[in-house]
Amino acid sequence: MPLTNSQKVLEYTGFPQDLVGQLDPHIRKAEQRMRSLIGNKVYEDLFTRHKADPDRQRATHAESLLSVYFAFPFWNLRPTTRGGFVKATGVDQSRNELMGKAEMERYRYRLYQQALELIADMVVQETGDLEGPVNMISI
Repeated sequence: MPLTNSQKVLEYTGFPQDLVGQLDPHIRKAEQRMRSLIGNKVYEDLFTRHKADPDRQRATHAESLLSVYFAFPFWNLRPTTRGGFVKATGVDQSRNELMGKAEMERYRYRLYQQALELIADMVVQETGDLEGPVNMISI
């Protein structure tokens, strides 16, 4: 059972409510990554703690950021025929700003790093030994 839920993810990130239904599969991925980072024993211990416990709150925040890390490429980023993804639309329907793969990767990397900073004292392995952030450019 994950520490976070879709409402917590939106609370921590400020994303709109209409993304609630799109979060669940990514929350599961975030739970798996958290377990690989801090270990099942620590994760289960945090889960049994009261929701107001500071360590549980940090872990929940980190798991929420990881959920967005995994969800981001799938969210309302419409691929265009010219390549890239729409990141902003203006008043005029023809105005689109594209988010390239490198920009998306940088944004996701920041989310991943913020999550690791929140749980740095709980990590049981060096992150270099783990998969780490996915490099979308090489995919």
